[in-house]
Amino acid sequence: MSFARTEYHGTVSFADAVFAGRKVVFAGGDFFGDISFRRAAFDARDISFDRPKAWVGVYFDWDDSPTAKPSHISPTPWPPVPAESASELAS
Repeated sequence: MSFARTEYHGTVSFADAVFAGRKVVFAGGDFFGDISFRRAAFDARDISFDRPKAWVGVYFDWDDSPTAKPSHISPTPWPPVPAESASELAS
């Protein structure tokens, strides 16, 4: 399942959502607002939040303890660092 390069602006909640399957990709996403993944189930084998366009106001259950982030979710270290250029977003 791919949400790559999707824009998440304003208030967005994934509470109680289940992300399952082999791979879920949020890479290159534009996260800006009040974006909550609290109470979401990350059941896919591989989940990527690598190289976001922006990363402002994004919340997860492990925010208070980054070491509690499941190991199948990238990047590591957490939180993701926004891409520095358009070419980096395209890769």
